[in-house]
Amino acid sequence: MIEATYWDLGVERTKVCRVCGIRKSVKEFYNKTRRCKPCWCARSKAYYEKDIDKNRERHRMWYHGRADEHRDATYKRKYGISSKIVDGIIEMQGGKCKCCGIAFIGRGTMGTAPVIDHCHKGGHMRGVICQRCNKVEGQMGSIDVARKVLEYMEKNELWYQCRELTLEFRKRKAAGITSFRID
Repeated sequence: MIEATYWDLGVERTKVCRVCGIRKSVKEFYNKTRRCKPCWCARSKAYYEKDIDKNRERHRMWYHGRADEHRDATYKRKYGISSKIVDGIIEMQGGKCKCCGIAFIGRGTMGTAPVIDHCHKGGHMRGVICQRCNKVEGQMGSIDVARKVLEYMEKNELWYQCRELTLEFRKRKAAGITSFRID
């Protein structure tokens, strides 16, 4: 004799929510609870909003008290390394960005905080750079685009310098100075 379990028979298991009293599928409940997900969320939201300032401060204190743990877990999950290794790399780089050489200033300071530069295709870590360089590198996308941007900047910087020189020459000529030295 073959015995079939309750869910093998195609019968959907249900529970009655103790808050709204509606019979629903067990998929609409969190594990081992007697409140359905919408009722659970409504209760949580009401509790949070009852004293929102106190709850925000409690969350802020909880997060800041565990910021190092959070950072370490993120590095392990994304790159397979610990935050101690990243701190060692930053120390080897002299506390400066590997790309532009600017000194890292804290973790929360926008632009100069250290971030791990990694290859999105291969997943390997390239180094620790500042947020600004990481954003620029991410926008470039490839070495060919970076070369073209560099070429464009060099060409236009030279044009700008020539333009400034021409304007200076015109000013001096208008003032009656016929020759001048460029340093």
